[in-house]
Amino acid sequence: MDTLSLKIFIQVFRKESFVEVAKSLNLAPSSITRHINALESDLGTKLFNRTTRKVVPTEKGKTYFRRLVPLLEEFEALQNEISETENTPSGVIRITCPVSFNHTFLTPMIPRFLKKYPEVNLEVIVTDSRVDLISERIDLAIRFGKLQDSTSIAVKLADLDYAVCASPSYLKRVGTPKTPEDIQRHKCLSFLFPKFNLSWKFERNSKLDEIAIKSRVSMTNAMSLIELAKKGE
Repeated sequence: MDTLSLKIFIQVFRKESFVEVAKSLNLAPSSITRHINALESDLGTKLFNRTTRKVVPTEKGKTYFRRLVPLLEEFEALQNEISETENTPSGVIRITCPVSFNHTFLTPMIPRFLKKYPEVNLEVIVTDSRVDLISERIDLAIRFGKLQDSTSIAVKLADLDYAVCASPSYLKRVGTPKTPEDIQRHKCLSFLFPKFNLSWKFERNSKLDEIAIKSRVSMTNAMSLIELAKKGE
């Protein structure tokens, strides 16, 4: 027994006509007959007395109609409620992202996100280290660089351009490098990540040159490196 048969029964009861119900549902009258016959077969009782001119509900048909209508309305309300809940994001989202990204982009966006999705709670793991997404139950990871795991589903957010920076006080004290090779004469502040603290890459004439560097301080926190650079280190 499906809900379509129940809805057809209700309409036939109200219209007292198979033909009128068939027209309203854009179905063949024989299809309406089959639904009612199947319903009567499932219930083991006659719901309508039919003549060539009229369809009249039996006493059991009247009882069935009276009890069925509120039940079907409640069922449809439940269906709509569950459907709306399914379409409304809810629950906990665990995110991991680098410190600088969180400070510059993510944190400023969180209030707007929470307002738009009031049923969602956020757990944000802020670190410049690579977090194991499986063991840490991470739903969303924001990463820099090339995708290492080909099984992950990734969406490119933006291009990332690197620049070599120094404070005016540092340059006044040590001198300003003129070429990428001049970097080798300086003690750098580097990001403690594979290869990042060993060499920097520079693009010249559409070619990529890798220059070895000497790191005075290496850190896994980009924001701390920025603070040290501002202080002239």
